[in-house]
Parts: sequence; C-alpha cells; structure tokens
Amino acid sequence: MQPHEYKFIPTSHGVEIAIPDNLPPDQEATLIAQRLAEIDPIEVAAERKEIQRLLDNPGQCVAMEDVLRELAIDPSQEEDAA
Repeated sequence: MQPHEYKFIPTSHGVEIAIPDNLPPDQEATLIAQRLAEIDPIEVAAERKEIQRLLDNPGQCVAMEDVLRELAIDPSQEEDAA
C-alpha cells in the first residue's frame, strides 16, 4: 500500500484540514465539508488558549518522561517498541 500525499486546507478556526491530494473536486469539497462539520470552534479556541498558556508558562508543563516514570513505564523501552 502506497502512502497517501496530503494537502492542508486552512480554516477560519486556525486549524488546517488534511485531505488526500488528487481527489476529484466534488469528493474534495464533500470531504472538506465533513471535516469542517467535525470542528467545534469553542473547543478549538479553548485548546489554543491552553496551549498558549503553557507556552507562556513552561514551568507548568510536565515532561513526558516524568509521566512515564510515575506510571512505571520505561521510556527507553517505549522508543524501542516504536
């Protein structure tokens, strides 16, 4: 199976919609409409606000290695499995 090439369509919500490249125009329009219907602008705004808050206050972030350690998961084994 060959990997698909995608193009990214910007939206007014500040996110991009990934759609397979080379779709016929009618299928592309249908897929874009379906994906737009799945976007909750209030949820997107809240997520963007939270991300910006964390970027502005990096001391409030938790390293993934710390989370894995607390869960008793060895991060080096996780990398090997991937």
